[in-house]
Amino acid sequence: MKAMLFFALAVVVAVPALGQTVSVVQDVIPNDEAVYYFHQRNVARATDGTLMVVWVDIKSNTAGGQVQYSTYDPAFQTWSPPAALSSAGDRARQPALAADDNGAIHAVWMQRDASGDKYQQYYANYSSGSWSTPVQVSVTASARAEEGTIEVGTDGTVWVAYNNDGEGAGSEYVWVVKSTDGGTTWSAEADTISSGGSIGSSATNARVTLAPASGGKMIAIWHDGQPWDADRREIYVNTYDGSSWGTPEMISDTTTVDRSANWYPTVAVDNQDNIFAIYHTNDPADGVERQLLLQKKQDIL
Repeated sequence: MKAMLFFALAVVVAVPALGQTVSVVQDVIPNDEAVYYFHQRNVARATDGTLMVVWVDIKSNTAGGQVQYSTYDPAFQTWSPPAALSSAGDRARQPALAADDNGAIHAVWMQRDASGDKYQQYYANYSSGSWSTPVQVSVTASARAEEGTIEVGTDGTVWVAYNNDGEGAGSEYVWVVKSTDGGTTWSAEADTISSGGSIGSSATNARVTLAPASGGKMIAIWHDGQPWDADRREIYVNTYDGSSWGTPEMISDTTTVDRSANWYPTVAVDNQDNIFAIYHTNDPADGVERQLLLQKKQDIL
């Protein structure tokens, strides 16, 4: 009989009288990519105090799973019963959350309604205890739209970034769409913020992390494969300056032979608009030990 691995989804909740404690959102979840896509935020707190967690639960759909959510009740220190956010005909995957300054939580995930369909990015927002109707925000249904994430700018613009999973010329491309009215309407066209060039259809390339800066600026960071070296990954950053995206900049070191793979970046911006890029590096071919690196760029714009 095939064994199935289960685990409990838990977060650390601060309890004033006791300090920090582990709080179980849901127990006995099949270990099916529930929350381990590193570039996405699976927890968010709204300005009204609502604390929410999202994950994928394969039990809710035998074809492949739906996105589930739960909210925390601080008075009783319990989580609400899990409820489905998505209603995909085949499966939904990789949810991400972001909160704005007006009490809403914004969610994005990828889903398809049949096994032969291409994944698309779907969006909904949670406000005053209810969800808006999910809508597709990726622009072209005939092209893949996978591994998305979401962030809210300091001006309230909601951004969704996703990739095409190597479709087309065997290269990953990063796309972004935005909403300037809190998620009601979305870009009619997607902006390309990468230059492509990935090797093949990597399962990890072009997973984007977003971070807001002042004045509605936004930072995007990801790693991408390189055609000149099958083991090589490099870190790319692109910046939205308040009106348009720039040219992607490769920030990782391409000269150190024993540090050829630069992987899994994340990014943060402080209140002086300094950008902090964090990623790890190693050469998987020669077994060199990994390093965790931080690069800082002052006064980005």
